Amino acid sequence: MIPVNVSIQAKTNILDFESVSDMVKKARILAVTKCTCRLTARKCDRTLEACIQVNNAAAYALSRAQEERSLLKRLWISSESRKKRDSSM
Repeated sequence: MIPVNVSIQAKTNILDFESVSDMVKKARILAVTKCTCRLTARKCDRTLEACIQVNNAAAYALSRAQEERSLLKRLWISSESRKKRDSSM
């Protein structure tokens, strides 16, 4: 928890290639997600699918993606049912 009216120091850590490579090799789960920086800034025309999530973050990202696909499928089925119903009237 961050108390109100209290600032915190932001920390940035850029890893070298060897550290990232080692992290990827040791990971149980990996997922590629959309780059939050590129999504929010909208100042870059590079690919959005550029961030690597590892282990717990990857599991979370994959579960969210599965939930989204399930929701989209339900919406599509509902839409198709409505179209069939409307065309039969």
